Amino acid sequence: MITVYTPYLTDRLSYVLDFCFEDKGVDYQVIHNKEEWEKLSIQSINYSNDLVSAVLNWSPQGILFESDIYPSKSLEFDEGDYKLDGVNDPERSFQGVSSLQQIAIGNGFGIRYDFTYFVFRLDVGFKTYNPSLENSKRWFRDY
Repeated sequence: MITVYTPYLTDRLSYVLDFCFEDKGVDYQVIHNKEEWEKLSIQSINYSNDLVSAVLNWSPQGILFESDIYPSKSLEFDEGDYKLDGVNDPERSFQGVSSLQQIAIGNGFGIRYDFTYFVFRLDVGFKTYNPSLENSKRWFRDY
């Protein structure tokens, strides 16, 4: 049995805890009273902003304490066309497979080294396909 202390429980946090423990066959109990939780002598997880010694301290994520779900407004479906942000111009809308000819393609390579406090990264990229040029000059130009 594992106990989890959290100041309050939302549906989102409950779902994540079920995924982490219950779906794996691990019994757990959520406790909201910190004094009661501290008296227990079993494995414990602290999911609050208070640091407690001798237990696993998980940093709380704000989204798990939210209870509302907001709809996304970025993609709309209207009469067979996909529109991004309400744009209804056929030249700027996805019209099926033929629209893929308007997508530029690039490739490249790079190196990355992770230091303790920062990442050093060096990348090189090349234009492979540029749809803005005339048909005979679209592939492998401008290196």
